[in-house]
Amino acid sequence: MTVFISRTVGDVVAEMLMSRSAFAGTLLVLEGDEDIKFLKARTASLAACQVVQAGGKVDPSVKTLTHRV
Repeated sequence: MTVFISRTVGDVVAEMLMSRSAFAGTLLVLEGDEDIKFLKARTASLAACQVVQAGGKVDPSVKTLTHRV
């Protein structure tokens, strides 16, 4: 069962910025639970990545983060 949590673009960007400050590895921004499950089942190195669930706000979040840098 997938639980949907409503997040704003600001929530996603804030999580990405906090993750980036504490984690030097690869940051993956994925749409939701199903995408995370799909990659975990097929990618052995996903444990070396920090995953941010964007809840359908991947494109605006990445654009916002890009403009902040």
